Amino acid sequence: MLLEQNENKKRKIRFISFFILMKNSREKFKQAFPDEHSLVVALHARDLKHALEWTKIAIDNGAHGVALVSHFVGPEYGAYIACVIKERYPYHKVIANIRQRETLNTFKIMKWSHIDGIRVDQAMIKWIDEIEGKENSAEEVLQRQQENWEEKLYFGGLDFKHQKHLTPEEYPFAVQQAKKYLDVITTSWPATGKSADVEKVRKIKELSGDHPVGLASGVTPENIHEYISNTEISIVATGISKNYYDLDPDKVRQLAKIIEWYNRKIDRKKFEAQTLEQYKMTSATELYNYLKQWEIINIGMRMEHNEMQKKLSNLYPSSFTLDGIEYASVEAFRMSIKYPATDPRHVEIRKLSGIKAKTAGGEAKLFKSIEYQGEHIRIGSPEHHALLKRALRAKLEQNPDILKALLDTWDKELAHIVFSRHEEKKVILHDSKTIPGEIFAQLYKELREEFRK
Repeated sequence: MLLEQNENKKRKIRFISFFILMKNSREKFKQAFPDEHSLVVALHARDLKHALEWTKIAIDNGAHGVALVSHFVGPEYGAYIACVIKERYPYHKVIANIRQRETLNTFKIMKWSHIDGIRVDQAMIKWIDEIEGKENSAEEVLQRQQENWEEKLYFGGLDFKHQKHLTPEEYPFAVQQAKKYLDVITTSWPATGKSADVEKVRKIKELSGDHPVGLASGVTPENIHEYISNTEISIVATGISKNYYDLDPDKVRQLAKIIEWYNRKIDRKKFEAQTLEQYKMTSATELYNYLKQWEIINIGMRMEHNEMQKKLSNLYPSSFTLDGIEYASVEAFRMSIKYPATDPRHVEIRKLSGIKAKTAGGEAKLFKSIEYQGEHIRIGSPEHHALLKRALRAKLEQNPDILKALLDTWDKELAHIVFSRHEEKKVILHDSKTIPGEIFAQLYKELREEFRK
């Protein structure tokens, strides 16, 4: 009787665990990888030195993170390497890619680590992986995950290489089972470096719904367009490498730029829809014409903006000094601090304003953090916004005409919405992810109130 009660209790706990996992997987994934699609570079590391070299190439060329393949170094040393990489790159994602037989031990080893997830080819789901017995089963892994690593991501294979090949009729049940145990359902082609079947990937995503889906085989800059809309993440090695051990920086950069372009395209559409809803408008053209009535002060440097709006723009020439260093504009400040003070680009960018300052950042767009006055600051964080506020305050204090322009806005709403240059049909352009227009306008409103006092 007691044994039966214990079994019923275990079944109830498993059911609740499955429900919570299915509910939280999307939320956990988006917290780690907020972009529409993310690029993670798989590292076939021989040792720590080699892993760090690969990671630098991946991060410097636009990857969102890396997945350390521990096949050649073992789970313990692999866990150590992954932790070192995460410490070196705290604002990028690090995943440990391990063999299925090491899964339980790895969850225990990494209990106190700061890495972001574990990926296995086979997730020990009985029906999918055709395994026998209880040992290393998906249920046991799920329990160990909840005990040691509930907040981390668990990537597992479905119709993966070296795994049971599924027929189209088997996909619905297989996906249903995978969603119970995996945070990210990951698929591939039967062999390393071979492109996955496009229809298979589309079908898995259709059945998965909002549940994250990843692709870990055969992705290249040439074929990413076939998969990107049906996956949330690409885990890539062969398609961006010179050989099994060496990454090709040019291919990494090319693939990262394609993914960035796709993300910006999707983000722009979402931002436009949200902005139109916020202002209760039916089209970008309607909102553009409304803003021309000056009921809302839309900050910018385009021809349609008046002198007041231009003076408040970060691009406007407005020399100021902050912490003993002179900048020609706030945009020059924003872009120059992305480089170390000893970098020649830092010094040159400080002298710029207008579009030259905006485009001077170049490859700095890929950077996730800056070091300012000895403090490491994540780009887009509240600390980063506070630093921009300091720069805006210095600009206003040292340029009385610009301060007057701000105070002359009285209590009017401030905004920073950029439109396309098309005359007939306007489009709302992509908003900044690091300093969104809404936050930028809010900083000015806070400063306006501060200077009134």
